[in-house]
Amino acid sequence: MAVWKTALLHQFPDGNPLNVHGVPGTLDVVPPVPVLPTPADDADRGFAIHPGQSLVYRFDRAFADVIGVDVRIDLRFPLQPGAQDFPLLTIGNGDVVVSMGHLEFIDPGFTPLTGRCRLGLRVGGALLDFDQLVVFHRQTTHFHVRWHTHGQAQLSHDGVLRAYQPSFAAGRTFGFDRLTIGGPVGGPLATAPHFLARRVQVKVLRRDDAFNELDGHTPCDPAYPPPKRCAETVRALHAALATRARGFMAETVAQLTQPWREGQPGGPFSPEAVRAHSAAVAAGRAFGEFLAQRDAGAADQVLAHVGTFFDVLAAANPAGYRQLVDDLTNRAESLDPTCRDGLAQAFAAQAGALEPLRQLLEATSARARAAGAGAPHA
Repeated sequence: MAVWKTALLHQFPDGNPLNVHGVPGTLDVVPPVPVLPTPADDADRGFAIHPGQSLVYRFDRAFADVIGVDVRIDLRFPLQPGAQDFPLLTIGNGDVVVSMGHLEFIDPGFTPLTGRCRLGLRVGGALLDFDQLVVFHRQTTHFHVRWHTHGQAQLSHDGVLRAYQPSFAAGRTFGFDRLTIGGPVGGPLATAPHFLARRVQVKVLRRDDAFNELDGHTPCDPAYPPPKRCAETVRALHAALATRARGFMAETVAQLTQPWREGQPGGPFSPEAVRAHSAAVAAGRAFGEFLAQRDAGAADQVLAHVGTFFDVLAAANPAGYRQLVDDLTNRAESLDPTCRDGLAQAFAAQAGALEPLRQLLEATSARARAAGAGAPHA
């Protein structure tokens, strides 16, 4: 199941900056530049970004209720060093900004020419940055930043995690209709860096993406639709349950991880956090296999991995976990009986296709309650 969706992928394959892949939209170069011949050397392919120069991608349909962003940017350094921060990528009107700045040469006589720069991530009013990144002249540097509404923010450089922050813009959601690569600067042009953008990829996670992905893998027979009012009620209930669960996850992430920057002792992730993450990834992979196969073996794997995930959460935040499970259970059981009956009739008409999923979800719910009660389990 691919829940995170690519909004834009620009690999600058030739001399035309308008040659881009993304969800439907329009790309503008501001100010316009001529289309140049494709460089013979692949290392020279890209788009030269300098102060006042930008690429703006406007989506035909805006993204709403975004709860996560994943940005990968490959740059070639340096066309020109600079002291001030410069926006590499701006999402919306500044909802998320990835910036680079304070690019300086460490030793002008060293070969290859080596520089140091700062990478920053801003989400709303929260800022995470790291200012000891080493880059090399005429070599491509890979930046990767990631944020989730659970409060996790990460900065990586050339495949290595450099900075991590929990409780970072936790609970925030936003919408946007454009992405901007590059852009204006606030100070003298002479102090702004120039660079060659070689690859830009932006993935987003929206509030309902997981629910919609599940819908796509469990199509209901249109001949037996659930009552419209009940379907709307269930979707609203699901949104409320997800919001409640995300609030708990933000609290637990802050307990299982700690602020960290490269060079500090230890690391950002506790052993329990690593265990929970591994279990969640394995559970997601197994669930994708279950949706494709619908067999008991795949369901058992889902239940085993998700059970480990529940155990870690329950041990890390016992009172909060029990309150969460009780709250989710009570809200789910509060569904109007008439609506419940209507949904049951629609389910019965296509039980052959949906029964394996119902059994797995029921077993998962029981496993979640067992973890909260501290009950023994296999």
